[in-house]
Amino acid sequence: MSPPAIAVLILTSLAREIPRGNIYDRNGVLLATSDWKQLESRRAQYEALGVSLDAVCSPIESRDYPFGELTAHFLGDWRTGENFHATNASLVEHDSNTRLQGYQNYDELAPLVRYRHQPGNSDIERLLQIRAEEKKSQVGRRPACETLGERSQDGRHVGEK
Repeated sequence: MSPPAIAVLILTSLAREIPRGNIYDRNGVLLATSDWKQLESRRAQYEALGVSLDAVCSPIESRDYPFGELTAHFLGDWRTGENFHATNASLVEHDSNTRLQGYQNYDELAPLVRYRHQPGNSDIERLLQIRAEEKKSQVGRRPACETLGERSQDGRHVGEK
């Protein structure tokens, strides 16, 4: 294998190890996650909503959608990518991909591979600082899905004239 092909394999492998972000609705209900522990910790909340986690989710799945087909039309399905590139589709998993995966392209991951054996490297520290600042800026913001169906004081959908 050529060195560039090996580099792509390493970056792809690293990208798969970065956990994908969660998606919540406006009430803080977890709609999509790659972390089974997140679902388990909310089991009682889902049961109160009539959702049996054992029936719709699995700890071996790479991504779980507790509401399944009820939310697929606006979340999409990261596992299959179905309808991600349809011109008439707007799916949160696709449209918010950069925010959910934590990076825009593999170029941003290259310093992590290049300097992985050099703790405290300035490139890695800079990347981590950028990520920390992005996370801080998100504190108190509404979840990605929250604006769906949001209404203004006069009862119209936000953005509606």
